[in-house]
Amino acid sequence: MKKYFLMAILIISVILVSGCVTDKSSDEAPQTLTKKGIKIIIPNNWVEAKSYANDTIIAVVDPNYVDMDSNLDQVSVVIQKKAYKSSLDSIFRDTYRKMFLNSSYQLVNEGNTTVGEFSALECTYIVTEKELIKEHRAIWFKKGDYVYVVLCTAPESEFSMQEKYFNYISEHIQFL
Repeated sequence: MKKYFLMAILIISVILVSGCVTDKSSDEAPQTLTKKGIKIIIPNNWVEAKSYANDTIIAVVDPNYVDMDSNLDQVSVVIQKKAYKSSLDSIFRDTYRKMFLNSSYQLVNEGNTTVGEFSALECTYIVTEKELIKEHRAIWFKKGDYVYVVLCTAPESEFSMQEKYFNYISEHIQFL
């Protein structure tokens, strides 16, 4: 009986101690990046990156997710700014109508959301390139004569785990 009692105490101790372990990176202070009139707050372990996408204002990546074969970042947030005079809805619809003609692109969902004080359109889709399957969430909103796109990208298998970081970054966009 004493043996079972000690075993129960040991199991309870292990459970209590393991419940006290936290993700160290979540305890570290976030970083602030300011570029071209936009300020964003990113997780402490993320870094600024160079983006080759047109109209990029800021690109940030999680350096823990780099494809060793291509040396390309797999988890990223890219913010683009494009000058347009037409409606946000027509730009959004035209972009995805053309994109989804390519069978490598698969729509997951579309909807409405907000970025700070701005109403926004959101499109989540999957892109298959060779054996790599990536999930993308693009959030589009208009400010003045410009359309901003916040593109969050991760391998499909990692996307849901990265969403908290994507949401955090997109919720902390400020215009200066």
